[in-house]
Amino acid sequence: MVEEHLEGVRRGEVDAERVAEAQAALKGRWALAMEDNVERAVWLAQWSVVLSADEPVPDYQAAIDTVTPEDLSRVVETYFTPQRRYLGLHQPVATVASGARAVGIVVGLGLSTWVARQLWRRARADRKRGGATHRRLTG
Repeated sequence: MVEEHLEGVRRGEVDAERVAEAQAALKGRWALAMEDNVERAVWLAQWSVVLSADEPVPDYQAAIDTVTPEDLSRVVETYFTPQRRYLGLHQPVATVASGARAVGIVVGLGLSTWVARQLWRRARADRKRGGATHRRLTG
């Protein structure tokens, strides 16, 4: 599916309306992120590392507006070549099944601890009662 989509972009089969929607989404997401002072500070700090003192911070929204469908085709043609592709395998740390197993283990341990404690209390109470009865009979 991804391969087919990239091939279509490489051939220039890019809908200008979808590019405009993507641009609007990127600019909107960026504008929301910039409302947070920490995010804004991080963004500006990243630019301070790559720009010289006399260079202004680029206008992100204007740069997004300049992207054309032809640019996307050129980028896919240049960078998404078979020689530059890698296959990645995602193996999640926790899955629904492993989470259910973990919950089962925790519940099982908790339940067995509760049962053991109840048995221990009952045995202790029986010893106390048995010991008092034994003293009355012999004392």
